[in-house]
Amino acid sequence: MRCDQCKQNDATIFLTQIVEGEITKAALCATCGEPCVGKRDWWTGNQFVEDVRNRVRLPVQIATDNHRPYAFHIRQHFGYEGYAYGTETKIFGEPKLTDGTLARLGRNEGVRKMQTAERKAVVGSPDLESLTTSHVERAFLTVRQELKRFERKGLGYSKSLEMHKLAVALHFGVYNFVRKHHTLGTTPAAAAGLEEKPWSLKRVVEMTASYVERSI
Repeated sequence: MRCDQCKQNDATIFLTQIVEGEITKAALCATCGEPCVGKRDWWTGNQFVEDVRNRVRLPVQIATDNHRPYAFHIRQHFGYEGYAYGTETKIFGEPKLTDGTLARLGRNEGVRKMQTAERKAVVGSPDLESLTTSHVERAFLTVRQELKRFERKGLGYSKSLEMHKLAVALHFGVYNFVRKHHTLGTTPAAAAGLEEKPWSLKRVVEMTASYVERSI
């Protein structure tokens, strides 16, 4: 089977998307299915937004922080119709200690508490009440808590980009297909109808071994 995106390479990654009960499937090669990894700069942002546009169907509502390149990239790849886009800027106060006093300058101590969040419409008419970046920030928090590679000021950082990508892919695979979430009572994949029941870690190991054998 050929890749749905480039139409040239053999597909090795198979995706299933369910939106309001409608199932859409896609087959991608290893190159087109490669995760977007890079710095928080103009070029990586452009690549990321283009990839997102290829994976969603309009209409959608987009929320980002106040990173300036996003507005340009979103207009470039999404156009000017069929979606709504807004920004949320969170404002934090000075770092404080547990007793409420200000932390000393130049020291990594204290906690910055959010004081307010400013939401603005950029394109279209987004629902400012539901416009937020908190959901993806919560996902980032889970990654930092469970992947040593993302721990700040630690020695567990990735020494190889390839191993870094594989570690992230393994984390999200287990998070979505193996681990039961208390709020759902099952895994996200089973709750979305992608799987009938949660996977076991044994199945993950067997599927990984089978994939490695086919890749050799």
